[in-house]
Amino acid sequence: AALKRFRALELDTQSPLPPEQIDWLRAHMPHALQNVPDLVTYYVCINMRRPALKDVRVREALNLALDRETVVNKIRKLGEPAAYSIVPPAMANFPSGAAMDFKALPQPERIAKARVLMGQAGYGPDHMLHLNYLTPSGGDAVRLAQAFQAIWREAYIDIDITATEPATVFQRKGIGDFDLAYSSWIADYNDAFNFLGIRLQSQSGMNDSGYSSPAFDKLIAEAVAERDMARRGAALREAEEVALKDYPWIPYRFGITPDLVQPYVKGWIANPKNVNLTRWLHLDHGSERQ
Repeated sequence: AALKRFRALELDTQSPLPPEQIDWLRAHMPHALQNVPDLVTYYVCINMRRPALKDVRVREALNLALDRETVVNKIRKLGEPAAYSIVPPAMANFPSGAAMDFKALPQPERIAKARVLMGQAGYGPDHMLHLNYLTPSGGDAVRLAQAFQAIWREAYIDIDITATEPATVFQRKGIGDFDLAYSSWIADYNDAFNFLGIRLQSQSGMNDSGYSSPAFDKLIAEAVAERDMARRGAALREAEEVALKDYPWIPYRFGITPDLVQPYVKGWIANPKNVNLTRWLHLDHGSERQ
């Protein structure tokens, strides 16, 4: 409905945009798309308190099997980057480039490796691992959950989907009442600590996964105490690399700014925080809308 109003010039800007219309928008209104990398990571949270999920082989298999390219290119289709790390690529004062070590493997090889790991953990086609996946019931989340369900089944992992209100998902994650859960994190400020320290440090109240690593915590503490921005960024990057080897999350896509902006809106600057103050914006199309 908002897109129809935007096309009729009743709206000057609109966010978000409907994923199912992205091909039409690219073909007919490319001038209106203002999509740049955003400071947001979408991931599946793993409850490491669960006995089966304490096994790093299982967590690695979950990460290996999830076909990120299918998710971003065939399901979402918005041009979002596939995520193989925790910190988004547009983060300030941070040497990006860390990635899970299987990133270059073709998907069939990832599935094969995931099956080997699941076999080592005691699972197989006749003894699948059964997990519950908690997800919001609105928007695109259920469609993604169904795709995850089909993908993970190839690696001997069978998930039941529980779709409920977002507030209930948030509450259950906070008390550890889940196996796997839909998650995302939008940076409050442009700094890698916002993802690593706040979400994964063992003593953080927002560490829903229950991840605890002395090596990771030590590097985060070093980064917090460091005043030199280059050394601070290097310590945070090293902390991310430690976490990536422990697989407390299943990151699968980074966000983009989902904005439609009319060409006559002047002063709009696409940016990773997706903030444009109206004090700097104005309309410039004569008397058409004055």
